[in-house]
Amino acid sequence: MAKGWITKRNYQHQKEAKKEVSAIKIQSMFRMAKDKKKYKTQRNAIMKAQANVLARQQRRAFKKLQQDNSLAK
Repeated sequence: MAKGWITKRNYQHQKEAKKEVSAIKIQSMFRMAKDKKKYKTQRNAIMKAQANVLARQQRRAFKKLQQDNSLAK
């Protein structure tokens, strides 16, 4: 009688542990997806800012080159 009870108790503990592991995996996957989305949003914002800065620098350099050429003529 005691052996059956111990086996049943051990089985229930294993079943609960498996549920906890499953819940942790689901939560970690959700957190990963949320963090990945946040990272991509931040990365895209940084890339746009860098592109704007580089474009402005290029425009300034081009305008300076145009002015220098017009003065040289």
